[in-house]
Amino acid sequence: FGFPALCLMYDQAGQDMVSEQHGYNWLGNQLMFKDRIKTSSYNAFIWKLHFQHIKAANNILKTLATGDKLEGLSANYVGQALASRAFDYLQLVQSYQFTYLGHEEELAVPILTEDMSEEDAMNNPLATVAEVYEQIMTDLNTAIPYLENNPIDGDKAQITAAVAYGLRARANMLMGQYADAASDAAKALELSGATPYSIAEVSVPSFNNDAHSWIWGAIITTNNDVVQTGIINWPSHLCSMTGNGYTTGVGMNVVHKRINSTLWARIPETDVRKGWWVDESFYSANLENAFGAGYSVPIANAATFATYTNVKFGPQDNILFNTENSQDWPLMRAEEMMLIQAEALGRSAGVDAGKAALEAFVTNYRNPNYTCEATDLDAFIDEVWFQRRVELWGEGFSLFDVLRLKKPIIRKDANFS
Repeated sequence: FGFPALCLMYDQAGQDMVSEQHGYNWLGNQLMFKDRIKTSSYNAFIWKLHFQHIKAANNILKTLATGDKLEGLSANYVGQALASRAFDYLQLVQSYQFTYLGHEEELAVPILTEDMSEEDAMNNPLATVAEVYEQIMTDLNTAIPYLENNPIDGDKAQITAAVAYGLRARANMLMGQYADAASDAAKALELSGATPYSIAEVSVPSFNNDAHSWIWGAIITTNNDVVQTGIINWPSHLCSMTGNGYTTGVGMNVVHKRINSTLWARIPETDVRKGWWVDESFYSANLENAFGAGYSVPIANAATFATYTNVKFGPQDNILFNTENSQDWPLMRAEEMMLIQAEALGRSAGVDAGKAALEAFVTNYRNPNYTCEATDLDAFIDEVWFQRRVELWGEGFSLFDVLRLKKPIIRKDANFS
């Protein structure tokens, strides 16, 4: 079911998303680290998904990027194609090689561009990590003026200049260009006008439809193929309150996606995100807020929840056990950009600058009682990582963060089988 499936694969391969190894769990191979071989169908899925996107981008560029002057819709489409290609290479290079710093000369993936002949494309050696990032940055640097100077009105599925700045912020973080990353994240926020979900908005199951905090998303409608299939879509595998999915439809708790219990225990009681998962007694304030007092445990029982099951992602139209799985999927949110900005400022402008940015986000939008207690850079980076693990849980960032920060994957003494 497309890129959201890949997000779940990456999260299931880390330490923060818990589920059971079971025939109904499509992500069991990621859970068990059985997908990391050349002949794995999951490997083929990752490769084909992104290189099909790249082929589409190259076809657009080959058709439109001709002549000396581009403007209007053609220029916008060229900008979108370049930024889309950069996104796919950024995902690929992180999937097939260790991250940039210290691995610049390691071989990663082949680079395919619009000016290559089919013969050259088919006989194309692996490029180094540095070469792939050079292509990513060239594409984004070229895309941004096209998108800024030729904006179009569209839905969040369109790649805008704000999205391109956000992608460049991600790339700059990976390359250790921290001041540039902070600047790009700020520009993504400025141009998009996106603002984080409020405390009230995430006090109920959310993250299921295009919102003011989204800078970019997959906009899914009722007639999309993934919806028409019934259960081959992201809500079927992640939303714990759908009326038509693997999570609730198989009558057992093996497919529900849950949070690592040790991570959940670290979330303060005053943080609204504590309610994004049910506790040991199957209670979540978010379920009570959305569906009425006394409803948390009955809902958990009806849907055969295990402890720490997520209720972060709401059902379609916020109707409990709705059978229509046409929820949108977030690809880039204001919250991610604010967390990039905080970490990048801490690394480039000093810990105090980073702490101020982090506290501004958390106290205003998640936990009014929050204070960042880090006293040095390493502790501050770990605190931002904790905030990212909680805030972006389930959205496909956790494994890449482990790799970027060179952290271990620890499943011991938690609720993993």
